[in-house]
Amino acid sequence: MTKCKVCEKPRDGDAVYCHRHLKAYSNLEEAYGRWRYALGLSWAEYLEKVAKTGGIGVWAREVAEDILREL
Repeated sequence: MTKCKVCEKPRDGDAVYCHRHLKAYSNLEEAYGRWRYALGLSWAEYLEKVAKTGGIGVWAREVAEDILREL
């Protein structure tokens, strides 16, 4: 079984993340539309802000940081 890119847990099907990180990714994508509308941020700018914002979940922060490493 292949492991999550972030935490070494089993991946969720064909996804690159485990169930928890995949849910965090989905939440990031969903929230991006609101942030883009309100602040005019690019995807990378949004992820940078999310990664630095206090109060965000650990899984979402880890996913944001993982995506930023690959941009």
